[in-house]
Amino acid sequence: MLANINVLLLDYALGSLKRQGGKSIFIFLVLCLLIFLLASVLMIADAIKVELNTTLKTLPQITLQRFVAGRQTNVSVERVDTILALNGVEQAIPRVWGYYYFKPAGVNFSIVGIDAYEEPYKKRLSELTRTFDLSTLEKEGGMIVGEGVQNVLRENYYSDFFNFITPKGERYPLKIAGVFHSDIALESNDLMLVP
Repeated sequence: MLANINVLLLDYALGSLKRQGGKSIFIFLVLCLLIFLLASVLMIADAIKVELNTTLKTLPQITLQRFVAGRQTNVSVERVDTILALNGVEQAIPRVWGYYYFKPAGVNFSIVGIDAYEEPYKKRLSELTRTFDLSTLEKEGGMIVGEGVQNVLRENYYSDFFNFITPKGERYPLKIAGVFHSDIALESNDLMLVP
């Protein structure tokens, strides 16, 4: 008897599909589209979350910055000893960091100063610069750029060097010594490493 009921239900369902075929196909296609859109949004959100968590793991726990009149200014290096004297502080590493607005492309580049003789404030930077000789870069006036920076510079006809424009309007040329490839594109795509 149970087998007869299942066959009858199946027969009824197939008959209903035959009678309202166009409507059924339309509902099926709409549901497929909605599932596709929902899956795409969830996949993109998850990819962004993974990228941010990977970047977050490489950042220091606390970053000390000084702002004067809404602009970031230098913190004196002498304050490192004062910070190290605080309870719970294990390490204090100074950094040179800032933004450079490249007007022709309308983008900001992140500039990070690196020293050949000091450990960078991020472990990730030491991994990125492992293949480059920083002391030679410093002598020759070179820099290492991320893939995104390289693409923007090439679009604006800078393939071998880049002219920074100082606040006084003077040019400060630096040779593009190399391009680093990182698995964290969010962090290193707009990055310029300058010794």
